[in-house]
Order: sequence, then C-alpha cells, then structure tokens
Amino acid sequence: MSAAGAFCPGGFFIFKFTQKINTTSFRRLFSIINLHSVLSCHIYSNDLPAQKVKSTKRSCQKEDVVLAANFIKQTFTIVASAGNGGTISPSGDVAVEYGENRLFSISADSGYEISDVWVNGQSVGAVSSYQFEDVTADQSIHASFEMLPPDLYSLTLLASPIEGGGVYGAGDYEAGSRVSVSAMAYPGYQFIHWTLDGQVISTQSSFTFTIPAENVSLVAHFEEGTLVLCSFSQGYWFAKPQAVWPYDVVVGGLSFSQAEGQQFWPPNSPTKRAFTQYATIYLSGVTLSEFSELQEAVMVIDNYFAKVYPAPANGQVNKAAGFIGDWVDKNHCVETLQGIAQADTPDNSNRAVELDGTIQAKAFPSPFRSQFTLEFQLEEPRQVTLELFDITGERINVPFEGPVEAYEKHTVVINGKELPAGFYFYRLTAGKETITGRLIRVY
Repeated sequence: MSAAGAFCPGGFFIFKFTQKINTTSFRRLFSIINLHSVLSCHIYSNDLPAQKVKSTKRSCQKEDVVLAANFIKQTFTIVASAGNGGTISPSGDVAVEYGENRLFSISADSGYEISDVWVNGQSVGAVSSYQFEDVTADQSIHASFEMLPPDLYSLTLLASPIEGGGVYGAGDYEAGSRVSVSAMAYPGYQFIHWTLDGQVISTQSSFTFTIPAENVSLVAHFEEGTLVLCSFSQGYWFAKPQAVWPYDVVVGGLSFSQAEGQQFWPPNSPTKRAFTQYATIYLSGVTLSEFSELQEAVMVIDNYFAKVYPAPANGQVNKAAGFIGDWVDKNHCVETLQGIAQADTPDNSNRAVELDGTIQAKAFPSPFRSQFTLEFQLEEPRQVTLELFDITGERINVPFEGPVEAYEKHTVVINGKELPAGFYFYRLTAGKETITGRLIRVY
C-alpha cells in the first residue's frame, strides 16, 4: 500500500491511495492521526458514505480514493476567581483551546489593594495581570485583596508666642477622629484662645477637635497680662437682643453660631442648661486655669457634647451645669469690676444712650479689630473724662479729658491694635453724670 496526504486548512486530511487497502490499514493510519489530539474522524470517498473509521468494515478498491478527516480542537478550562475587595476578568470557568494564550486582568476596589495572585496553587505575586501561554491542560487562577490602611491627616499644634506655653495632642489621625487638644500657659503668661486659619475656634485651653480630611494647624495664643476672673450671666448672652457673641461656641468639637445657640434658650432641660452654662463661661473668656473645679465642670459638658449629644444629658452633666451656675453667681463681672457699676446693663456699644438727658454717646464698631470710635455730645457744658477699662476693671488709658461745650459733637478714635482680644468697657463722665458701655476686641 502506498498513500499520499496533506493537512488542509479547516481540519481535513486528504489522502490519495494508489492500491487497494483494507480496514486494518485504515485503523493503523488513523491511530497515527489520533496521536495528534484527534477526537473524532470520518471517512469520505467517491463511493463510500461518510462513516467513522473504527466502524468501517469494507476494503477500499484499487482506485483513487479521497478521505476527509474532520477534527474538533481540544479545549481546556481555566477557573478564575477573586476574593473580597476586587475583581478578575474574565472570571468563572473560562474555555481555552489547545495551545492558545489567555490574559486575565486583576483590579482592586476602592480602599483595597491586590494582596496576591495564585496560579494553580502557586503565588505569582501581587500582579495586576497574568497570561496563560500554550494551554495544554486545565488551570486555575485566584486573586486575593486586602484593605488599604486609612488615610491619615496631620494635626500640628503651635504656641504663639512660643515662650507663652506648651501645646499637647498633635499627631496623625483619621478624618472624623475627635482629638483632645490642650494648652498650658507658662509662668507669667495666660492662655487666650485657639485659632484655625486665623479664626477663633475655642477659648478653652482644653477642648475636643474633629479632624477634617486635610492637614491642619491649630495655634494656641498666650499673652502676658491680666486674668479673666469673672463671668457674665446666662441672661446677658442669651436673653438680651443687644448682646453680640464675639465668636461661635465650640463644645465637644461641635460649633454653634449665636443663632444656633438660641435653640438652647430658655434652659428648661438638662441639655439646654448644660449648653447655656458652658457658653456663658466660654463667651466670657474666663481663665479656667485659675479655677480647677470650674475647669473640670466645663470638661464634663465638653465630653458630653463630644460623645453623647444629642442624647439627653445625664445627672453628672446636670450637676456640672449647676456648679457653673453657682460659680457665675459668686463671680459675676458686675460685682468684680471695680468702678463700673453698670457693666451688666444692656449693650450700649452700637446705639446712642442717654442719662437724664444730659449725655448722648455712641461707640462703634463692636466687635472691633484695630480701632473703634466714640461719639458724644452734652446738653450742658461740662468737664469730660473718657476712660477705657479691661474686663477686670483695670484702667488701660484715658483717651480724652477736657472741657466740652453744650451740643458740641466730639469724635474720639481709639487705637486698639495693641489690645488683646476680649471685653472692654468705656466710662464717660461729664460732671456728676456717668455712662458706661461695652466693647469687644477680636483678631
């Protein structure tokens, strides 16, 4: 027997026989073909119907015969899977034909990273893609992921001036963390307030700060000078429409504007009482470092707003609010100030005032930053003295002193650039008549 053959595109073998061959020869021929991953084959000839080789019983005649063998290419399965935190593509049972290549891409979800990739049970590292080449068997690939560590933001604390005191609580924190920061004045200095980007955020030396999703720097301001040893009342800050808050109240890391703070008035519940008493001390700028028990009561309320609010205040918080109320009654600014009997009268800083029709005066603006103006006139000629006091009653200076004619309008511009932020009072004396008013200096 002799035969000639060629492999044709599309998976066909074509043979031309020059002599008679029998079934055994066919089987021997196709046994050789099957070594090349043939799954099935059929015989085609000009006088034989298509049939499987192993079922052929008849011999071929001595004539030209064309045989066509149809092959189905062998396929394999790659099982692709991914753990929590990411995906692999393609995934599932992926069919791959014999000898082909197949690429897989691995992607991590937001907040995750690729931990490892396993191919047939062997680690290939934290790769973002993997390609199987010349596939000749079933395979597997699995991607695992892990959570990224949370972003941390830097909290920097500074003291101004640096020799004024120490600051505590700096570090790297997650956004939304509530961090307790504190400042301690060195001998000869007193703490004023904390600022963020030049804005006052707390007048308490210790308070809770909520970390934003960015790096921030807080500055603790200190100064040499007098201490604030008294406080205005709740009614002064909440009940008098003329009272202007010099800054928002920050308690437990929460900030309340004057309009928002009015929701706590009147103080007819433990929560409202806690806020109004805290705000009274906060807005009055009391030097808490001088009163340890008062400072402890303030911190109880600060912790309540940081961790429990808006749930109702408990008995401990209510007790702390009661202590603050008693302290204010005993250390009221009206009783502490020396020579300013009307310190707790309605705010006269932005409106004209009269006393027995003799004096009219107006101070503006309030709050002021660098300077303020006092305008006044009298109905009778008098000797006039204008004095400026700090909140403790200590006289700072005498901006004006001299005779004033009746109905002569006087304007006095007072430079306050060198004054620390806080509360100030002016006293205008004309003969036996006196009026006072309050001013607020802010940075």
